Amino acid sequence: MEIPANASLILCIIAASFVSKVLGHHGRADRNDPNEKVFNVLRYGAHRGREDNAPSFIRAWKAACNYRGKARLLFPKGTFLIGATIFQGPCQGPAPIKVQIAGTLKAVPDPSTYEEDFWILFENINGLLVTGTGTVDGQGNAVWKYDVGDGGAKFPSSIKLNHVVNGIIRQITSMNPMGFRISIVLSQNTKAKNLAIFVEWSCLRSTISTDCRCEFILGSRVGSFGSGMFLSQPISSVARCGTCYGFGLPWEDLTGKPLLPLFFKILNDPKYLYVNFSFLFLGMLDCLNGWSRSPNTHGIHISKTNQVYVSSSVIGTGDGCIGIIRGCTDVHIRNVICGPGHGISIGSLGNYQDKDDVGGITVKNCTCNKTDDGIRIKTYGISPPSQASGIPFQDIVMDRVKNPIIIDQSYGNKESASRVKLSDVRYQNVRGTSTSVVGVNIKCSHPVPCERVSLSNINLNYVGAKQHNHEISSVCTNAKLNFAGFQQPSPCR
Repeated sequence: MEIPANASLILCIIAASFVSKVLGHHGRADRNDPNEKVFNVLRYGAHRGREDNAPSFIRAWKAACNYRGKARLLFPKGTFLIGATIFQGPCQGPAPIKVQIAGTLKAVPDPSTYEEDFWILFENINGLLVTGTGTVDGQGNAVWKYDVGDGGAKFPSSIKLNHVVNGIIRQITSMNPMGFRISIVLSQNTKAKNLAIFVEWSCLRSTISTDCRCEFILGSRVGSFGSGMFLSQPISSVARCGTCYGFGLPWEDLTGKPLLPLFFKILNDPKYLYVNFSFLFLGMLDCLNGWSRSPNTHGIHISKTNQVYVSSSVIGTGDGCIGIIRGCTDVHIRNVICGPGHGISIGSLGNYQDKDDVGGITVKNCTCNKTDDGIRIKTYGISPPSQASGIPFQDIVMDRVKNPIIIDQSYGNKESASRVKLSDVRYQNVRGTSTSVVGVNIKCSHPVPCERVSLSNINLNYVGAKQHNHEISSVCTNAKLNFAGFQQPSPCR
């Protein structure tokens, strides 16, 4: 089946028409409350340009936080340089206090100036909304070269939430982090949605033009929708790109009701072109093989937190798209496109001496695209006793993933056995392609074998190097497994 040369134009017309209708019916996405006081950082001494604005930002935050009415802290359009900054509560006004990022925040690109593990910290706040159409740029490309391979802990997270209750972060673009993009620690009832997280847009665009025969033009801002990237060449010209994604993020009106969105995916075989209404058409991600030069730059890092909801986001990173580690419960990951990167991981677990169990982790309706791992559970070989249970992975698509399904209980030390007990892990409706001959790799601990691990309707095809007529296979050790429905690769016995 051939794609008409004007297919891209049709898609753009659909997207533009839809945006126009939405704006006509609903107005701006982030309409100000008339009873809300806006604290613009410019009025507190902030300046666009190369000056460190951290002191001015903190003055503006204190004024907003101490205000007894509804408050909004505003970072207006333009580019602002800031070093390490703490926005600390508790605040005096009604929850939530709002932080609107309309411009671009750039980090001071000198890791020696950061004494702790964050660049921007929100701490001790009950009721927080961080929103906007702006960009948080960690300028990590200036510091990644200093990574010495020890985990990258010396590099600060771009945004850290610490002891935040009822927090929401949405519609933010995070790029070029020094360390983690978003770190959520010791918090409760936190939502991260409608996020675009990637590394270096200029590098991405140049790679697209060279490798993928794709050209994109930067669209103008439409209300609070952010910048759009629209195809400037016919879709049929995308001939040498492994996988291109035209993507956008669901936009919600003031009532929180999702509005009609648009998403499309292009593979080098035109028959795979499809359009469905699940994402707003705003941009494009991935024609790269990976961003290995951005070490340990997790997309969203979650630790010792319960009630977390991550949804409707696109994450491309040099490490895990989402990492869930010790002491996390009731975490829900839905509608996330991950890649490149190391997939969606539970762990590493067991690398701390205190016993912090993990449970109730749901990953649903997600796509892993050219990632090193797909859905992964990993525990350290040397670990104190703990457990992780109640972990369903459901409706997951793998697109040329190296290790689609993997449990590794000897991570970091292959000679020692982990004492993290895994149970009630469920894989349901996992389909797509693997670049590894081993599509299902479940290696559990000998002292504490995995219990009640189930695989239902698994359909993975090998698309790696065609050597020796390899067929996709499964490897399973120290696990009590249950199988149901279609199984490819063949189940372990």
